[in-house]
Amino acid sequence: GGGGSKSAMTTGEDVPGDQEQGEVFDSSVEHTLRLLSRSAEALNSDGDEGGEEDALGADLLRKLAEGLDELGDSDEFANAVEGMMSQLLAKDVMHEPLQQLQQLFGPWMEAHAEELSEQDRARYEAQRACLNTILAVYEEEEEGAEGAGE
Repeated sequence: GGGGSKSAMTTGEDVPGDQEQGEVFDSSVEHTLRLLSRSAEALNSDGDEGGEEDALGADLLRKLAEGLDELGDSDEFANAVEGMMSQLLAKDVMHEPLQQLQQLFGPWMEAHAEELSEQDRARYEAQRACLNTILAVYEEEEEGAEGAGE
């Protein structure tokens, strides 16, 4: 055991630099939103050269930039990001590609075992363990949903 140093999360105290980090984050978010807005404007001004699909992409990007511009305080932004991430990480989006990755991981590791350093092998095995954990969570959700539906 160590000397009993606790993080700010466990003590509830402010750590010097937290406010600065928040300001840097906010500044980065604002910069990203400006870039998104400029990209959307550039896409809109390019005309119909890319066809309907590009127009849809430009419109989506413009709407995203406008929506993000409206998110003034960081709580609203955090909620928006959380919602977006939950949609992106939803089982119906991620499960199949992760299963494919899991199926390919073992054979790839075996085929490249001799050329991998010990450090790379350990890192890849840790990634594989994370992948298996994520898939187990998705499968538990599936079993729970099936049990609830009966």
